Amino acid sequence: MKAEHINPFIQTLLYVLETTAEIKSEISRPFLKKTPSSSGPLSGLMEISGDAKGFVSLTFSEEAILSIVSKMFGEEISEINDEVKDAVGEIVNMVCGQANNKFAEKGLKLKVLSHGIKEGDEHFLPNIEERPFMSIPVKSDSGDLFIEVSMEE
Repeated sequence: MKAEHINPFIQTLLYVLETTAEIKSEISRPFLKKTPSSSGPLSGLMEISGDAKGFVSLTFSEEAILSIVSKMFGEEISEINDEVKDAVGEIVNMVCGQANNKFAEKGLKLKVLSHGIKEGDEHFLPNIEERPFMSIPVKSDSGDLFIEVSMEE
């Protein structure tokens, strides 16, 4: 996995969290996962096509997504419901759009599309031919989330 393919997701997610929910966050050390099980109960999925193929998941801890959506909506949200899932879809759409812009600016032939939402404890994420996932922890005062990537170039 090339940094030029991953960095736009990191940059845009941090930007989206700060601008929509006033949440400052930072990246922790990435690690490889050998199984496609999620790192949290709710994931927004994106599919990559073009010169590289794969999937990127934004996987949220319950604490993180409830805090993010509460700040986005300006009211306390205490459980994962349809509004929270819709908000994850909106976050994914913003990240897709901005990542596509960054790829185009760099002349990379990559396209990112929203690929839906998955939920449930340890749900399985789509991956490419049993390739391992790179998991990039995102830490904030609102809780943890993960950018999980399975890609072939």
